[in-house]
Amino acid sequence: MNLEAFFTLYNDLPQFGPGSVACTLEALKRLPTLPPAPRVVDVGCGSGRQTLVLAEALLTRILAVDPRPAEAARFWTEGYPTMGTTPRNRATAEAEGYEVLDTFTLPHSAWWDYYTPLLQRMERLHPTADPALREVFTATEEEIALFRPHGDSYGYVFYLLRNRAT
Repeated sequence: MNLEAFFTLYNDLPQFGPGSVACTLEALKRLPTLPPAPRVVDVGCGSGRQTLVLAEALLTRILAVDPRPAEAARFWTEGYPTMGTTPRNRATAEAEGYEVLDTFTLPHSAWWDYYTPLLQRMERLHPTADPALREVFTATEEEIALFRPHGDSYGYVFYLLRNRAT
């Protein structure tokens, strides 16, 4: 897949994947009482939209970590090779020294918070799209077409973790 075309579609969207302020705040409600100025890491932060919500709600600094864009593009284009089940991901987190405090799957509305501006951008770019960009459109349309009837069988999961060493 042509990375320039990929970033033409995805660059500067309000978010790079499903999620919402409400989902982030729900994650916070599920945590036990935190100390003042807790140490927080947001893994997979994308554009940092939820990171800002966390920082404002917790009044603390957040370490936000996300793959470089080229790595993210490869990840998506290779068909989610490391996507795991919730039990497998919990086991991995525990094996790496984390306590799993809670998990929850994002609702369908969080997906549409992501897909709606993406579809609007595709509609806007479609009349002038070159073959490389049309290829990106096709992959994106396939993802959305799969989500419509099968979105209940997979999803994004919030993992609320605490490092056992701290």
